[in-house]
Amino acid sequence: MPSSYAHGHDGKRLATASVDKTVKVWDAVNGQELLTLRGHTDQVYGVAYSPDGKRLATASADETLQIYALDVRELVDLARSRVTRTPPSFTLDECKRYFQSESCQPLR
Repeated sequence: MPSSYAHGHDGKRLATASVDKTVKVWDAVNGQELLTLRGHTDQVYGVAYSPDGKRLATASADETLQIYALDVRELVDLARSRVTRTPPSFTLDECKRYFQSESCQPLR
């Protein structure tokens, strides 16, 4: 059972905070779960979108706040800036872990 929720700026996304230490992002139109964020060590009791919908802030009983970037292009750009491999690429396992994707797009 969620302890808090927030609607995205466009009304198409809903984020829920829960006692199970997670935050879930949902498609508000069809109810499909889009993403589960894990990072807190105690129940999450607050969640809020930034006004532009690109960030999600969470508050937890573990006495931490976390800010998540939700814009995939921004995350990929950040990852590209930090990759030191030549040529820059991710393994399938890294794509699953960091991008929650079952496939990998080559970096340009």
